Amino acid sequence: MNANDKLGAYVLLAMHGFKKDEIKDIMKKVESDLEKAKEGAE
Repeated sequence: MNANDKLGAYVLLAMHGFKKDEIKDIMKKVESDLEKAKEGAE
Protein backbone atom coordinates (compact mmCIF):
# COMPACT_ATOMS: atom_id res chain seq x y z
CA MET A 1 0.00 0.00 0.00
CA ASN A 2 1.60 3.26 -1.07
CA ALA A 3 1.17 6.66 0.58
CA ASN A 4 -1.65 7.73 -1.76
CA ASP A 5 -3.61 4.55 -1.01
CA LYS A 6 -3.17 5.08 2.73
CA LEU A 7 -4.24 8.71 2.52
CA GLY A 8 -7.30 7.79 0.45
CA ALA A 9 -8.33 5.07 2.90
CA TYR A 10 -7.81 7.44 5.85
CA VAL A 11 -9.92 10.17 4.25
CA LEU A 12 -12.75 7.77 3.38
CA LEU A 13 -12.85 6.38 6.91
CA ALA A 14 -12.78 9.90 8.38
CA MET A 15 -15.60 11.00 6.08
CA HIS A 16 -17.69 8.10 7.35
CA GLY A 17 -17.31 9.26 10.94
CA PHE A 18 -14.56 7.01 12.24
CA LYS A 19 -12.38 8.51 14.96
CA LYS A 20 -8.59 8.80 14.70
CA ASP A 21 -7.91 5.88 17.06
CA GLU A 22 -10.39 3.66 15.20
CA ILE A 23 -8.77 4.53 11.88
CA LYS A 24 -5.30 3.68 13.23
CA ASP A 25 -6.55 0.27 14.37
CA ILE A 26 -8.22 -0.39 11.01
CA MET A 27 -5.10 0.64 9.08
CA LYS A 28 -2.92 -1.67 11.22
CA LYS A 29 -5.28 -4.57 10.48
CA VAL A 30 -5.26 -3.78 6.76
CA GLU A 31 -1.45 -3.68 6.69
CA SER A 32 -1.33 -7.00 8.55
CA ASP A 33 -3.83 -8.59 6.16
CA LEU A 34 -1.90 -7.32 3.14
CA GLU A 35 1.34 -8.82 4.50
CA LYS A 36 -0.38 -12.17 5.06
CA ALA A 37 -1.83 -12.12 1.55
CA LYS A 38 1.57 -11.24 0.08
CA GLU A 39 3.21 -14.14 1.96
CA GLY A 40 0.46 -16.49 0.83
CA ALA A 41 0.97 -15.52 -2.81
CA GLU A 42 4.65 -16.46 -2.73
